[in-house]
Amino acid sequence: MPEIFEKQLHIDPKSRLQELAQEKIGETPIYKVHEEWGPDHAKQFKVGAYIHDKLLGEGSGASKQTAQISAAENALVNWDNLYPNNQSQLPNKNLESSS
Repeated sequence: MPEIFEKQLHIDPKSRLQELAQEKIGETPIYKVHEEWGPDHAKQFKVGAYIHDKLLGEGSGASKQTAQISAAENALVNWDNLYPNNQSQLPNKNLESSS
């Protein structure tokens, strides 16, 4: 039980990602639909979680909300690789676009 509270697992992934992003880099993630497929009654969505133009994580699901939650979960998993040493600001956009 302490691990649940320590790692904030009782908070939904979108809220955890938003809190982490605001705390560490002062930004709020946004979600963009990358792809939609399937018939209207059984649509599937692929969504990306972004800060500025940087993709943090991608997820899919049977609704945009479900896909956003999956994208946020993946962004949380990827966070340390994207922002090593708890980097407190976004990398220089010019450097990002040249790589």
